[in-house]
Amino acid sequence: QPGNRMKIYLKTVHNAYIYLILYDSQKELFLLFPNTEKGFFYDYQIGKEYLIPEKKIWFYLKNGSGMEIFHLIVSRTRCKNLEEVMNEYLSLMEKQRVPEATLNNAKQAVLEEIRVLKKRNSIFQGLNEKPLSIAGDYRGDKQIHQYIFMIEVENFYAKTFRVEH
Repeated sequence: QPGNRMKIYLKTVHNAYIYLILYDSQKELFLLFPNTEKGFFYDYQIGKEYLIPEKKIWFYLKNGSGMEIFHLIVSRTRCKNLEEVMNEYLSLMEKQRVPEATLNNAKQAVLEEIRVLKKRNSIFQGLNEKPLSIAGDYRGDKQIHQYIFMIEVENFYAKTFRVEH
C-alpha cells in the first residue's frame, strides 16, 4: 500500500555474481546492485552483507497505482552482455539531451537481455529456497521471516519480484 517501505538484504557468497535491477512504475530502470562507480564488481566482497538502499534509507511506495518490478539474477559466471547493455543505458542516463527514443532503445536492450538470460539459463534453475530467520536488525520478527530465503543454486538463478501498489 502507499506509504509502505521496504529494504532488500543480500549476502554475497563465493563464486556468485549478483545483479539486482529495478524497473519501476514510472518505467524507469535502475541498477541497484552492484555498485558500478569503478566498474562492475570492483568492490565486491565475499560474505559481505548489503542492504539496498543503504543505511537508514528505505524504498517507499508512493500514492498512485503501479508496479515495481525487481529482477534478481545470480550467476556463477559474469553476465558480460548484461553488464554491457546496462553500462550503455547508464552512460546515456548521465548525458544531457539524449533523444527519448535512444534512451528507450537502451532500456529495452537491458530488459531484453534479462529475458534472454532467463530463457537461456532456465535449465539451470534447479533451486532450493529455504526460509531464513536472519535479516539485519529484524532477527526474531515473525512477520518478516516469511519474506527471507536462502537460495542455493548450482549455476544460475533468476527471479522477478513484483510489488503492486
